[in-house]
Amino acid sequence: MHAKGVITHPEKRYDLKLPNGTKALLSTLDAESIGEGKELVISGGGFKTEESACSIGKVVKDSVLMTGVKLRIGVDTGKEKTSGWVNPTIKNEVLNNHGVRIINDVHGLSVYSEEYPVKIFSTSGPTIFCPSNAEKFSSELCNYFSATLSDKQRLALELYGASHYEKSDRARFLTLILCAEALLEPSARSDKERELIDSLVNFIKDADIGNEERQSILGSLMWLYKQSISQSLRKMAEEHLGGKTYDKLPAAKFITVCYEARSTLVHTGGVNESQVNIGVLAAQLNIYLSDLLLSLVAKNGT
Repeated sequence: MHAKGVITHPEKRYDLKLPNGTKALLSTLDAESIGEGKELVISGGGFKTEESACSIGKVVKDSVLMTGVKLRIGVDTGKEKTSGWVNPTIKNEVLNNHGVRIINDVHGLSVYSEEYPVKIFSTSGPTIFCPSNAEKFSSELCNYFSATLSDKQRLALELYGASHYEKSDRARFLTLILCAEALLEPSARSDKERELIDSLVNFIKDADIGNEERQSILGSLMWLYKQSISQSLRKMAEEHLGGKTYDKLPAAKFITVCYEARSTLVHTGGVNESQVNIGVLAAQLNIYLSDLLLSLVAKNGT
């Protein structure tokens, strides 16, 4: 169950004025006010085709993800999977006897015909955690309505939102680190470094070892032609957050500390708590990734 007070608004519905003129509604289906609701749905209608409805729906999903990053709140826009199900025979009986169409609850984007009145078996739509004023949420949603996202950025946004669901500091920290890694596009190493790797590859090819071991080592060496994860993280921080500090550290140094803590945590199951406070790192990493994602999407053009 999710905490109440997801978006603060005293009424059950709030009109969203989207930039392209589309009429949409932010509402809760399980309470008398949005502020008391545990799950929220964004709905809209009047589309001429299913394709146009899907197109706008995908834009809204991306905009909600970006709004979550801007407001630093957890957002789960779903994976278009059914979370509630009604037998088709029952659906047909209700439609024939009452003229009402029942559709299964979908966590994510759901498109359906408005030919008949519709009832959803349970609830659907994005679920947003942590309080935020409805007017501010609406404003930020409109700001990112035309944001251009790559697949890698969309994955990172989903991981950022998911991190807010984790109750333990360690799980939240690791999810946020994974979010940062999802954004990486490692650069090729220098010619001299690649020549050195080539020599190691040739040495392994001629080595007197089993074929399975040889292929395993060669596979590992292939990854060395690109910069390491830690190098790539530092480069990304310097490029996009060069003038910012987190936990009193320059961005590149901060993400290095985070990745070192991640490696220690994953490989040993813990960190030296007298030197590393995972809770503090997670809180600062949340801010770091918010700034980074906003910078990356701004460079795409909004």
